[in-house]
Amino acid sequence: MRDWHKEVKLLTFQVMVEVIGGFNLPEMELRALSDDFALISAGLSFPIPLELFGLTPFGKAMRARRRVEALLKRACDAERAKPGGASLLADMVSAVDGAGAPLSERALADNFIGLFIAGHDTTAASLSVALFYLSQTPSALGALRAEQAAVAERHGAALTAAALDGMPYAEAVLREAWRMHPVVPVVGREAKEDVQLGDFAVKAGQRSFVALNTVTSGRAGAWKEASDADAFRPERWMPGAPGASAAAAAQMPFGAGKRACLGAGLAWAEAKTVLALVARMLSFSVDAKAAKWSSFPFPQVAMDATCAALPS
Repeated sequence: MRDWHKEVKLLTFQVMVEVIGGFNLPEMELRALSDDFALISAGLSFPIPLELFGLTPFGKAMRARRRVEALLKRACDAERAKPGGASLLADMVSAVDGAGAPLSERALADNFIGLFIAGHDTTAASLSVALFYLSQTPSALGALRAEQAAVAERHGAALTAAALDGMPYAEAVLREAWRMHPVVPVVGREAKEDVQLGDFAVKAGQRSFVALNTVTSGRAGAWKEASDADAFRPERWMPGAPGASAAAAAQMPFGAGKRACLGAGLAWAEAKTVLALVARMLSFSVDAKAAKWSSFPFPQVAMDATCAALPS
């Protein structure tokens, strides 16, 4: 029996270590670094920025950040000594501004930490929610397995780019998980001109916040009148399903426009790969009554899963 959210979070963290940092860590060091990022995330919400010898959440976050910065400095020094690495960190180390100046140590650290937090917690949270609902919805898990059987028949066992593109049901599972528990529940916007939104007049320059979960959940939007709005039903997101296209455009888990998430493609590929492998390889069950839900910093569910390998 394993705590699936912790294991999935460690998996997504490992992907970011390799993609962003360009290095591999032994499991104990990987877990320690993951714990440091958890402390940093938790400390960001502490209302009073006082360290108090590391006793407050903010203090623990700052201590964890200093440990991360020490690791980052070693990685940056290694890249400068032997440039040409294939990672985002290598690109940041070699980047210069218009005047030819490199990024400052603070800018490197801020970008490194921001990419890690945004790039692994959100994906892990999305997968934990999706896996929970799959464990409670045999019809959805069966449909996902049927899709994977068809994908494997067309493309073989390898999860190539073409294979990932041919997984509309896996994508629908993720979108339905976001509908039930949006990984990005609120988005901020600034009006460029006066606009009337129903009974509300929004003036140019005014900043507004939109609760995205009301757009696609059962409370409003595409499925406002649906009798099954509280049910986990990925079929509602399949191509050609009524309202699916408009709802997908409104969901915006990766934002939109020029500031859209630069890791969206990686997140889709990572999440669909995990769902594909679980559907192909594992039989699993989750005790829903023992599962513990939390909403900060992202919606996630701590759950013990009992797993066994599917017969080959």
